[in-house]
Amino acid sequence: MFPPEPIGKPGGNLPGLEKERRQLKERCQDFEAMFIYELLKGLRQTVPRSGLVPEMPGRSVWETMLDQAYSQQLAKQEDLGLAKTLYQELSRNLK
Repeated sequence: MFPPEPIGKPGGNLPGLEKERRQLKERCQDFEAMFIYELLKGLRQTVPRSGLVPEMPGRSVWETMLDQAYSQQLAKQEDLGLAKTLYQELSRNLK
């Protein structure tokens, strides 16, 4: 759903453990973004369509892209704390 960022981005010269920690943190944020996206998608489905304004072609695609952008920004703010909790638990296995 959210493609991983390329591995060859800045910071590629980090030692093995630091690189793994950075990648784990990014994947945890990606997971939180996917969780928030699914939450937003479910919330959007609860809003009844009134029919007052006709549906325009491409509206659902636009709403999907908007929800993805919102979810990525919300995950970066770390307010929910899911990525932080996941990182703390999963980073115990890094040595």
